[in-house]
Amino acid sequence: MSVPKINKIKKHLDPGNRYTVMLFVTFIGVTSLRKCCFIYHDVNKELHNDFARIDTVMMDKFLVNKRKLESADDFDENHHTKKYKQEANDYEALSIKTLIIRPLKWRDLRAENLDCDYGILFSKVNADRILCQCERMLNYNEGQLAKVKIFGKWHDIPRKQVAHGDPGLSYTFSNNTVPARPWTPFLDDIRDAVSDVTGHSFDFVLINRYKNGCDHMGEHRDDEKDLVHGYPIASLSLGQPRDFIFKHADSRGKKAKRSIEPLKLLLEHGSLLLMKHPTNTYWYHALPQRKRLLGVRINMTFRQMVPASNSGNKTTKPKAELP
Repeated sequence: MSVPKINKIKKHLDPGNRYTVMLFVTFIGVTSLRKCCFIYHDVNKELHNDFARIDTVMMDKFLVNKRKLESADDFDENHHTKKYKQEANDYEALSIKTLIIRPLKWRDLRAENLDCDYGILFSKVNADRILCQCERMLNYNEGQLAKVKIFGKWHDIPRKQVAHGDPGLSYTFSNNTVPARPWTPFLDDIRDAVSDVTGHSFDFVLINRYKNGCDHMGEHRDDEKDLVHGYPIASLSLGQPRDFIFKHADSRGKKAKRSIEPLKLLLEHGSLLLMKHPTNTYWYHALPQRKRLLGVRINMTFRQMVPASNSGNKTTKPKAELP
C-alpha cells in the first residue's frame, strides 16, 4: 500500500471505535490486515499522548480551583443562600407571564381514571429564552442527594435533579429526602405563570435535567405522603421533546390483572401537562430512554406539599378540593 493511501486512512480512522479495524479490513482486504493494525496502533498511540497532555492540563486546573474553593471566605453552610442573593441581582426578568400564548388551548387527555390537560404554554422562541436562563442559573444536587435506594442498593439518579420551595419543605422518594432550596426570582416568575394558567397555587417544584435521550425516569406514581392528596401536579417541559408513557396499575408486569393500552404523549418544548386526580392513584408514568435523541430537556413539576409538621402523620394530611 502506498504512503499517500496510508496517510489518507489515518486521517479518517477513529481509534475510539472498536469496529475500526474490522471496517478497514473489509475496505482494504484481508491481505492488508497487518498494515491496518499497524496504522491503528500508530494513530492510537498518537492520540494517547495527546490525551495524556490534556489530562495533565485539566488536573492542574482542577487543583487550582480546588484550592480556591478551600480558601474561599464564603464557602460555608450559607453558601447557597448567598448564591441565590447574587442570582437575584444577576437575573434579568423575562416577565414570563407576558410570554404565555393566549388564549391557551388545552387538549383533554382522558382514559379510565386518567384526567389530564395538555397545552403549549410558550412559543419556541420564548421557550428557548427560558431554557437558556435555566441552563445559566440552575444548580443541581450532588453527592448523596443525587442517589436513590432501590431494592436495598444505592444508585445514581439517571438525570440531574434539584428542588426549590417554601421554607421547611422536602420531598422523600426511593429512600431519599430532597430538601427544598429557597425560591429564586427566576423560579418565582415561572411558578406564578403556571399558577396563572392552571388556577392552582404551588409551594414546591422538583426540577429534572436530562442531558440527552440516555437520561430517563422509570415508572412511578406521584403518590408520596409529602404531597397533598388529590392536588394537581403541573409539569413544564423545556428543550428536547420526549415520549411520556402512562401505564395503568392493573396492566403492569407479567401478572397483570387486566389488559389496558398504555397512553403515550409527546411532551413538546414549551408545553405544560396538568395531571389531575385520580390520575396518580391509578396510573404510573415514565420517561423512557430514547438513545438517538441528543438534546437537553429540563422538566419542572410544580406541587403542593404537606407542611413539614404534618407529613409524618397521614391522619392529619390535608386533602385538596376535588371537582
